[in-house]
Amino acid sequence: MKKVKKIEVIIGAIEFKRILNIFNHHNLNYTAITNVSGLGSTGPRYGDESFGVFKNSYLISALEETEWTSVKEELQHIIKLYNGICIVTDAEIFQ
Repeated sequence: MKKVKKIEVIIGAIEFKRILNIFNHHNLNYTAITNVSGLGSTGPRYGDESFGVFKNSYLISALEETEWTSVKEELQHIIKLYNGICIVTDAEIFQ
């Protein structure tokens, strides 16, 4: 098994492309789920809202420590600017 950082990002659908751009720029693997519903600091978000203003998107990724270090500051900036959330946990992965 390999030790990794599990990264989970939840942010408004409109700003989600900025998160994807960071991961794509660094050639990092991820899984993205759009139209996520939930209740957070900005109030309720519904996955079925038609204009995208009140939708959330979710990204999950398993990064090595060096990969996490390379994107951490960029992610923090976007998360703070657009009121998202990033959950980082230590994990182990096997394939």
